[in-house]
Amino acid sequence: MLTVAYMSLQSAVTAQPEPDYYTVAGVAAKLQVDARTVYELIASGQLRSVRITRASGRRGTHRIPRDYLAEYETRLRA
Repeated sequence: MLTVAYMSLQSAVTAQPEPDYYTVAGVAAKLQVDARTVYELIASGQLRSVRITRASGRRGTHRIPRDYLAEYETRLRA
């Protein structure tokens, strides 16, 4: 019984907080899909994202706020 309590306490201490913004790779890992699938979800409008552009005008990157990912997950469950 002590071992179970210790393991629960240890996992609670080592748990990482949810990030405010996910990368495409982070969302892919969380949803257990390929990064290309995440890009397709963004392109189709199923998953909202924030586009971060570079000052040079070159292609930027996507970030997915935690709230947007939660909205997508809620729609999946509905």
